[in-house]
Amino acid sequence: MSALRRGARSCTARTITATDARRRLSAAGRALAFLAATATKPRRRWLAAGRTLPLLLAAALLLASGGAATAVTGKAGVETADALETAEKALKKAGGEAEEAGSESARLYQAVADITDALLPPLNALQAECGADVLCAATRLAEALAPHARLQQVTTPSTDAIRGVEKRASLQDGGKNAEGWAIARLHRFGRDALWEMRDFLAAARESGAPGVIVDVRGNGGGDFDRMLRIAALFCPPQSAEVLLRHDASTRRFSLPSDALAWGDGVRVWIDRETASSAEILAALLRRCIEAPLLGERTAGKNILLREIAVRHGWRLLVPAGRLEVPGVSLTHGLQPDSP
Repeated sequence: MSALRRGARSCTARTITATDARRRLSAAGRALAFLAATATKPRRRWLAAGRTLPLLLAAALLLASGGAATAVTGKAGVETADALETAEKALKKAGGEAEEAGSESARLYQAVADITDALLPPLNALQAECGADVLCAATRLAEALAPHARLQQVTTPSTDAIRGVEKRASLQDGGKNAEGWAIARLHRFGRDALWEMRDFLAAARESGAPGVIVDVRGNGGGDFDRMLRIAALFCPPQSAEVLLRHDASTRRFSLPSDALAWGDGVRVWIDRETASSAEILAALLRRCIEAPLLGERTAGKNILLREIAVRHGWRLLVPAGRLEVPGVSLTHGLQPDSP
């Protein structure tokens, strides 16, 4: 008897079923993974010349019959079933990761579409260009919504900043002018901006200052809610409101009614870099207490931006509507009352 026939007979004599292992695998997956296992592990004893041919024939039968074969060899069968399962899991994982990455682009696209009423490029065209790269998709969406939308890299705060030990001030005491008016340089709307302004106004009142100057030159905007709370320190209740116009809808924002801390005697310094929430603050103070605006025309960026997380370390700022202060024109920026 030839070595090949003895090997085939030996394999047949040790034939067992591996139903539990094979039920979890598709027929094509079993056959392909089996062939890969036999090709990449040539030194195993069960791949001796007398056994290799029957095993390859069995794999071919599995592929041709769609799973009609019901047996694999003894020890080799157990090892082969494990290899088949491992290979199929790897294929499923790779497919799942690709699907998840594609769904991230779709999720980002839908989040942007829910916020803005601007025209966006078709989703299928975006995915065809960027594939699974969600950062590429965010870049293309920012370009489509330019000039107001922007993609930003988020810096990781230090441990001290997270714990509140390290603080970045939003307001700087600018001293007093020749008339004795106290100057508050409000260059951002940070976490403690409201409390810093409260402390400043309390100190100005205690010093007997006849008025205060709110300097928002170079302030490019920031947190809208914090800005409203700061405006409420100067504006009497129900004296002004902000409108957000989005598509065909209008949302109204009223100022908090229990925060008044100063009142009359306010001037506002503005320039071409004053934008967004800082412009709205200047417009509210002009509207509610007739505060004169000094300096240069503002940027005219009366757009409310909403933040969408793209992936770790990146965010997309999307225009969510146009802000208006009734009675004050913001379309081309705020025109100062005097230089």
